[in-house]
Amino acid sequence: MANTRKLPPEQRLAVAFSGGRDSSVLLDLLSQHPEHPAVLAFHIHHGLQADADAWVVHCESFCRERGIALYVRHVQVRDQGQGTEAAAREARYAALKQLGRELEVSVIALAHHAHDQAETALFNLARGGGSTGLAAMPAYRLDGDVTWWRPLLETSTEDLAAYAENRQLSWIEDPSNRDLGYSRNRIRHEVLPALQLAVPGALKGIARAVRHAQGAAALERQAGDYVLGQIMDRQRSICIKALKQMPVQLRNATLRAWCMALGVALPSEAQLQDWWRQLTESRADAQLSIAWDRRRGASFRTYRDRIYLINNLVVAAGTGQENASFSWSGQSYWQPQGWPGHFTFQPLEGPGIARKVLEQSALEARPRRGGERLCAWPHRHHRSLKHWYQARGIPGWQRDAAPLLFLQDRLIFVPGVGLATEFCSSGPDHWTIDWVAD
Repeated sequence: MANTRKLPPEQRLAVAFSGGRDSSVLLDLLSQHPEHPAVLAFHIHHGLQADADAWVVHCESFCRERGIALYVRHVQVRDQGQGTEAAAREARYAALKQLGRELEVSVIALAHHAHDQAETALFNLARGGGSTGLAAMPAYRLDGDVTWWRPLLETSTEDLAAYAENRQLSWIEDPSNRDLGYSRNRIRHEVLPALQLAVPGALKGIARAVRHAQGAAALERQAGDYVLGQIMDRQRSICIKALKQMPVQLRNATLRAWCMALGVALPSEAQLQDWWRQLTESRADAQLSIAWDRRRGASFRTYRDRIYLINNLVVAAGTGQENASFSWSGQSYWQPQGWPGHFTFQPLEGPGIARKVLEQSALEARPRRGGERLCAWPHRHHRSLKHWYQARGIPGWQRDAAPLLFLQDRLIFVPGVGLATEFCSSGPDHWTIDWVAD
């Protein structure tokens, strides 16, 4: 019944097991899979229902009868304006990923089925979603070091019920699934049944539409990824002028690809339109700030025809830091305590700093105090850091978010600017320094 044809063999597998009918069917089914006899079960205890402790007892009994190892993780659901349902989902996925990392599980199976897929597509359609929204849920999705797998997406609730009855499975009923105060429940219990009565075969038709939308969304993502690679620099900022020359769909695909690369929430169509309105209505020399993904403290800012993602928490962490020292002896990495990033040290052929120079005294990371001057390689004149920052196009918020590196009270390296000329030479065993922000 489950689509296991693309299941990667020899990968450790777990099932997100709520104890409900759908996840019970999936866990029972996969526990009999010849290539995955040691499937694990992950249960997330949200604490939102009075019977949550009793659900754990049921899950333990279910797994014990089948010789399945069960891991239970308690989470606190914090609604920060996204709604209880969304907050619970976010906490659940985070806990599942963490369990996966701890137990070296690379694939986590979810029990979403054909009706769930149709509900998601209808919900996104009603909200004006584009091809990405209509594509609903993919069967496979790589998320860092975990793959989310939905093998039941082509399975109807009728087939799930028949399997559960045939196997004489027991399960729990979550009362929140009947709460019509949730939009998805109203679609599930009212809209979808009415649609199936009005249009026989509607579920299969929606499934075909979802597959078409998934194909279109995949093409959009590929186009967005390709263009992003052309216009994103080392600081992961993108060029506004280049965006203005793109058709709307390609521009939106590129912006979504950018958000995905930066690890922040993907914008809706309406949000993209609002971003673009603010960008086009502002002056060319304006430094625009657009709040985004507040839970991660992120915002977008413009500077010299480029857009940057700013982690306000990281910028704040870079202010008011104390000096930090480090005795270097060939290490490739140093993270000064309290600073939101790290220095890297790499050997190179060409002008750099000789090992004997770096090892002669402790290196010291200091915050910018003002008045510092640098002769940056390959130049021969000392200039203020303000001059160098402006010349290199470094935005103001980045200038205080990274430390300056000193050797014997002499400035040796400035992030974004480079090495001090007076310390550079050519020869064997020379090194270059860089700063990588978190």
